[in-house]
Amino acid sequence: MRYAVLHRALEREQEAVVAARLRYRGSEAARILGLAQVAYGDLRGLLVGLTEDVLDRAPAEGEWSARETMAHTVGVERSY
Repeated sequence: MRYAVLHRALEREQEAVVAARLRYRGSEAARILGLAQVAYGDLRGLLVGLTEDVLDRAPAEGEWSARETMAHTVGVERSY
């Protein structure tokens, strides 16, 4: 909880950047990147309170846990 204020400040800063980008009627790529940043913030919000056991629990047999899914996603992003 001690980093909550700092984390929220970072989110607000990112929201301001996204809002500025969305107001700017630049290229399609710029708008897509702005929307991707919003989605990233939403995902962080969903994951922030999860415990280790929840992150590592697969929803069903043979499916990936949230941690495995995120590791895959980050790996794909880094490969680009």
